[in-house]
Amino acid sequence: MEEKKLTGYASIDKPWLKYYSEEAINASLPECTIYEYLWESNKDYPNDIALEYLGSEISYGDLFAHIDECVRALTALNVKHGDIVTVAMPSTPEALYMVYALNKMGAVANMIHPLAGEQELLHYLNEVNSEVAVIFEGTYKIIADSINTTSVKKAVVVSAGDSLPFGIKQLYKMKNKLLLDGQPFRRSSFFML
Repeated sequence: MEEKKLTGYASIDKPWLKYYSEEAINASLPECTIYEYLWESNKDYPNDIALEYLGSEISYGDLFAHIDECVRALTALNVKHGDIVTVAMPSTPEALYMVYALNKMGAVANMIHPLAGEQELLHYLNEVNSEVAVIFEGTYKIIADSINTTSVKKAVVVSAGDSLPFGIKQLYKMKNKLLLDGQPFRRSSFFML
């Protein structure tokens, strides 16, 4: 058997396929969005646990309620089908809610690593002409003074502490208050949640 020459492009070479059986590789994929698949697979199990985050359990009922809450917020920001919304958030439930909400609406989630440097963050915001960005509070601090040089017209700043269990959330808030004292977020034409 002749070995296939690699191109160096993962999207072409698909190196992950070596971990799958031939049956799995050739299986048909559902013809629906990821949100629709999640909903159809779990709508009848609202009390089952969908996520566990640092000891907090989030049921499917709560997951879908949070996704719908994000859809309403995005709709209020005038996000429409096909729009590209940049999301620069750590791995929190809020990031997941946002990605599923965007998918439910038919909008595109442009994911940026929240710890990228200022120039990289600004570059990726402009590269896709995002008018709306959903940004982790720590990331926003990095670009607050220069976000007005991007295409972003509205920024939603999200705390990484929202879904933390009560005790950890209080510690998180105390730590961030100490870090933020004397350096408030710039509120200009952007709003924050």
